[in-house]
This record gives sequence, structure tokens and C-alpha cells, in this order.
Amino acid sequence: MSFRDQFNITPQYLPKPSKRRSGMPISKVRFIVAHDTGNPDSTAAQNVRYYTNSCNDMSASAHLFVDDKEILECVPALTAAPEKAWHVLYNVPKDNELYGVNANDAAIGVEYCYGANIDADKAYEKYVWLLARLCDEFELDPSKDIVGHFFLDPQRKTDPVTGLAFSRRTYEGLLRDVAALFATRNGAAETTASFTTIGSKGRATTRVKLNLRNRPDTRGDVAQVLPARTEIVFTATVPDGEPINGNALWYRDAEGRYFWSGGVDIAPETDNSNDSKALIRFDNIDFSNLDLPVTRTQCMDCTGWMKLHFEEQFVKATADTPFVPELLYAIACQETAIYWHRWVQDHTPDEILQHCVFDANGDVNGNRGVFPKNTAAFTAKYGQAFADMLIQEANAMRSWRGWGPKQWVYAGYGIFQYDIQAVLDDEVFFREKQWYDIGQCLDRVIKELNSKWKAHPNDLFQTVKAYNGSGNRAENYARNVFRFLNWIQTSADA
Repeated sequence: MSFRDQFNITPQYLPKPSKRRSGMPISKVRFIVAHDTGNPDSTAAQNVRYYTNSCNDMSASAHLFVDDKEILECVPALTAAPEKAWHVLYNVPKDNELYGVNANDAAIGVEYCYGANIDADKAYEKYVWLLARLCDEFELDPSKDIVGHFFLDPQRKTDPVTGLAFSRRTYEGLLRDVAALFATRNGAAETTASFTTIGSKGRATTRVKLNLRNRPDTRGDVAQVLPARTEIVFTATVPDGEPINGNALWYRDAEGRYFWSGGVDIAPETDNSNDSKALIRFDNIDFSNLDLPVTRTQCMDCTGWMKLHFEEQFVKATADTPFVPELLYAIACQETAIYWHRWVQDHTPDEILQHCVFDANGDVNGNRGVFPKNTAAFTAKYGQAFADMLIQEANAMRSWRGWGPKQWVYAGYGIFQYDIQAVLDDEVFFREKQWYDIGQCLDRVIKELNSKWKAHPNDLFQTVKAYNGSGNRAENYARNVFRFLNWIQTSADA
């Protein structure tokens, strides 16, 4: 089968003229915008059906939708003369800076469908092929002429990064895979990348089911699949393999097979060294009957959003600690994602951080057991002006949730919910509104985790439990965090 005929593209056009499909032609296709639907578990057919049924509701559309079963074209691009679709705001400047034209006037928009009920490998294969097919059709360069929606509209959008992250894929990997497939479209041999191999021996234990491949990237053939909790000896490291979630480190075993470092725990050389990461175990944790604040899909969406905007800060914060960034993503999912996952499509990261002020149980329920027990106790010690400032911050959050104002000082601040009791020793965090700064939030959560790690060396579960408190409630908290951590680390095999 030829490259151009590898998959079928089914035309299922929207009505025209309508708000979603004007029928206006694209005189010349200049580039491609990679999107995801932002609606986990929705299929290509469901999205096209929604566009059809709401064709005159708004001027928003795309050309193609891709899922694991089919590729549907609802605004002509490949199955007929290309027409304009409305998939990027006209008032964003980046498309003009890059290509000298507005995306809606000269770009094809491709939507990637993802979610727990969609086979990510099959959907991704079609997505990669379709982007390469468009480059071939319109004589575009995949290394320069494909751009993610998030890159054009970074204050509002995260696609396709969020959709790709659901299966532990990256935007950079997508561009690389499209370019590799495009290079073979005429039967040319794929160029073999060169990698650096450094002799280094050690032992690793698989966190989850893990592929051993014949080269250090996800296009390499799978030689063997190891089950979770399998010990494997490596004889070399590859620091420049395919980056997965920004991590390009791979290992090679004695038989010349490669595996990604993110799928394993490395045996520490010493029991209490911060040079090694904490061993993460899931096999001894009961994941039944959990009361989770967000679903798996929401967890992966929120993790993708955090990676997109703050991954560098998370990696830096966990360097030289026993902890990995994924643990902090999991804690944020447990603490606050239930609120802000609804905000990410409509608000900037800075705005979301500012509004992470939650937990009014001292005033609502009267069951807070530490200082300050309620707003009156806080005001008595710190004065009305300080209290009024915090009340104003809480009411800003309440307005986003459609609630009226209250005269309450809330207890939790920032994406990790730094508790107001810390004001006794860390007043500056609250007076200067430092929860607005992700770096300050990371600094506090790492300090707290480090202190608990010292009390529970080499036991990450007990560390997370102690981070929250003690007793059954803290036990359930740690189980939830490890459930999220497991999902984040096992969303796809390397």
C-alpha cells in the first residue's frame, strides 16, 4: 500500500454556508496547525456531529478529526479544494510572525481525539500519518510548517500537548515522528539517528510494564516486554535518546536492548543519598474504594497543563531531592485540580495560580484544629488589614466559581495548598501573595516533603502520608496521590 493510501479519509462536510463553514476557499495552504479536541473520550464522529448540529452557533471549526477508528474531514482540505476553517483566533499575532498570514486564511487545522476509551497508539499513528500526508499534498516542510495551537495562543490553549501527554507522548516527539514518516513517503530508507552511549553499570526495577527496544526511541522494534517490578541490569546509558516528557535518558542492557529511564527505579548506591530518587512502589498499595477528587482523564489533562507551563520549574525543584516531578504533579491533582481543571481553557497560568485559594472549613464547619481556627482568630493576632487582604483574595476565587463574597480567611494557598498555619513562621509568603509564583509554591512543598522524608527515610508512601498528617484521612490522601502518580507514570509504555 502506498504512503498516500495508508488510511482512508472520509468526507463528512458541515453545512454551508454556516458559521462553522463559510465555503471560502484557501488560495494557498501555507502551514498546518496541530490541535487536540480538549474533550477527552470524544470521538471523531461525535465531534463532527456536534459541529453539524451547532453549525450556526459560533464561528469555530477545524478541517479534520482523527481518532483510533477513522479520519473525518468536515471542512474540505484533502478530499476537495481546501476551504477556510475557524480554528485559531484572528487577534493572536504569532501565526503572522511565523508565516506572514493568519492561520484561518492559510492553514489546515487537524484535531487529535484522545481519552481512556480511545486506543492512543492507533489514534496517534493516524495523526502522524495525516500530518505527513498534508505536508506531502501541499508541499510543506514538516520541520517548519507544522505548529501546535498552544504555540500560537499560549495564554489560552494547551493543545495538542495535553492530548499527547495523555499517552505520555510529547509535541517534540510528534514533530519528529511526522518528519521521519514524511522522509519515507517515497520508499526512501529512514535515516538512522546516532546516539551517545556511555558505559555505566547499575540495577533498575521496572515501575510498570516496560518495553525493551532495539534502539533508544519509541520507533524501535520491541524485543521484549518486562512486567512491573522486574529487576534488570544495565551496562550503559544513552543521554540523548528520544525525549519522553522532556526526559531523554535511556539505558542499554547487556544484550544491547534499550529502555527508557522514566519507566524504572534505579537502585540507590546508599540508603539515604539524595543523589538517588526514592523507590516508588505500587504493588503494596490498595487502590480499591478510593474517593478521588478528579478522574484519570482529568488527572492526565491537568498533568499535561502543568508540564506545558511549569515543567522546567518542577524538574529544577526536585533536583538533588529524593522526589520526582511526577510526584508533585500527583500532589497538585489531589490538592487543587478539582477546581482549576475547569479554568485552564479560559484563563492564563498566572491567573489560575493567583486564584488557588481554597478551604474555608474553619468558618464553614468550625472543625479546624490548628491555628487559626477561624477568621476571628486570625484577625485577633494579625489585624484587620492583613485579614481583609486575604479575604479579598478568597473572594476573587469565589467569584470565579459563581459564588458571592464572604468575610472568611481561607486556609489553603497555592497549587499545593500551603496551609495558613504556616503564617506563624512564614508570614512573608502570605503577606506578599507568594502563591502567585510557582517557584515559591514548589519551594514550600519540597521543604515539607524533605522534612517528612527525614522522619520516614526510604519510605515514600509514609512520607506522603505524613505530609498530609496522620490517621486514616492521611492514609487515604497518600493512596490517592499514589493512584495519580501511577496513572501519570503508566499512561503509556515507552
